[in-house]
Amino acid sequence: RYVQGLYALWGKLRAAHPQVIWQSCSGGGGRADLGMLRLVDQIWTSDNTEATARLAIQEGFLQLFPANTMEAWVTDAQAERISLTFRFHASMCGSLGVGGHLLHWGAEGRATAAALIAQYKTIRPIVQLGDLYRLHSAQQGALAALQFVSKDRRESVLFLFRTYLPEPAILPLIYLRGLEPTALYRVEGYAEPRSGAAWMYSGLPCDLGNFESRLLQIQRQD
Repeated sequence: RYVQGLYALWGKLRAAHPQVIWQSCSGGGGRADLGMLRLVDQIWTSDNTEATARLAIQEGFLQLFPANTMEAWVTDAQAERISLTFRFHASMCGSLGVGGHLLHWGAEGRATAAALIAQYKTIRPIVQLGDLYRLHSAQQGALAALQFVSKDRRESVLFLFRTYLPEPAILPLIYLRGLEPTALYRVEGYAEPRSGAAWMYSGLPCDLGNFESRLLQIQRQD
């Protein structure tokens, strides 16, 4: 009865204010469910916005909900330990938002943020509307890898994250997924294109240091 009443109230609010973007807050409060997505646009995933913790939280959320419903804000949580780029990359795996103190970021930090926001706008359709492949689990180890692939398999985005591993550490190869086996793809940072089959079955190295992240864009070559 409580849930049905909640749906009824949200339905009345949405009908009265169709121009408002509605947020269900939050996963921890038990208001993240598929029924709510009939009535709201996005879900505040967690009040824990620390980027390394968010990798595992977001992995769980994305098991059920699409990335375009997952509010993922860049904040100043653990900013002295986690780089702004890492924090942005973690949030770029969902619906990117900014909740940090911009005046504390300095000119260099704001320039970095502007460049990453511009990059996100170019990959947003792939992340929010594409297919997600979970290559390495943040819940099972210090290496997390997520790959988003457009529905037509022409474009892809690979996110790599490393939290903490004592040195020396040898990271596994990253085997891409979701590509056309016979098509040629160019992966950012690699000089020569290779077939989708080669990227998926031969892999690519991951040379991240502790608390480093990387975003690689992948394009099919015609």
